[in-house]
Amino acid sequence: MSTDLRAEILSIFERHRQTPGAAFDESHFIDYLLNQSKGFRSVHNSFRGLRRYNKFVEEVQMHFGIYLSMKDRESNRSHGRFVERVAELQSSARSSRASFRSHVQRGFG
Repeated sequence: MSTDLRAEILSIFERHRQTPGAAFDESHFIDYLLNQSKGFRSVHNSFRGLRRYNKFVEEVQMHFGIYLSMKDRESNRSHGRFVERVAELQSSARSSRASFRSHVQRGFG
């Protein structure tokens, strides 16, 4: 796992956090986009959390030129596993584009 990739993702994560620089648990780091994580998947249980999460994901996708599928978005990976997934998607750009095309063809919802 590239330390540069890890650092870049952490930088993006910090820009989208409600309280940048606060301590967080890497096992479910996405939940720490909000000030007070109320446990596993808490960011997915509020509109405010989902807005922050979606902005974070959009910036990651644009920055790295990848597409995170709905399955990727719904998972609550550890920071290390999220970095690994981004690296996997970068190394298989064709697969990432195919996933994006499939999502577009299915339409909204």
